[in-house]
Amino acid sequence: MSEIRVTSVVGENGGDRVGLTTGLTVGPLTGTTGIGATITHHGHAQFAGVCTATSFVGNSVGNIDFSAQTSTSVTGSSTSSELLDHYEEGTFTPVLASGTSLTVYRADFVRIGRLCHIELGVLIGSNSSSTVLRFERLPFNFNPGGDNAAGFTIAVTNVNRDDTFYGNRGNNWISAANKQNQDVATSSYSNKQLRISGSYITA
Repeated sequence: MSEIRVTSVVGENGGDRVGLTTGLTVGPLTGTTGIGATITHHGHAQFAGVCTATSFVGNSVGNIDFSAQTSTSVTGSSTSSELLDHYEEGTFTPVLASGTSLTVYRADFVRIGRLCHIELGVLIGSNSSSTVLRFERLPFNFNPGGDNAAGFTIAVTNVNRDDTFYGNRGNNWISAANKQNQDVATSSYSNKQLRISGSYITA
């Protein structure tokens, strides 16, 4: 069972604020654009309108259950979960597999469920390393199943190359590859800036 926790309720047209006190209950929650409810205090109706929640508490294990929605019905598609079990945003500290110095301007992530989005802006130090250009210590591991995941793009760089980054399944790093699916050496971006963004499915 899920519940909405509120510290106060205000009418949708700016009505009086109703504070939480002993005996205050919230009726059945309805609506799509807001959370409609009837507020009663010791059995007497006090409010009917849209609640503004200050926090949402999921079921007994912290999940938000979307099983009441209409799932995909496309032929060949299947649904494996309808529970939202994770939300997090923050920063991370990447390092290069080659050990080359790295100046990090930004390294942000947002995770919703199993989907993690990252944005990375760095300056790679001067080097002659033949080690693949690989950023390690992403905030979460990639899904271990299937093939390596692609989808990370170079938004801005000051080197005349057309590379991409892919995530290594089961690990928390992304590696650079060229259009011929060959690894790119760290030295290819010696003393160069990179801005990378992309999303991946976590383990």
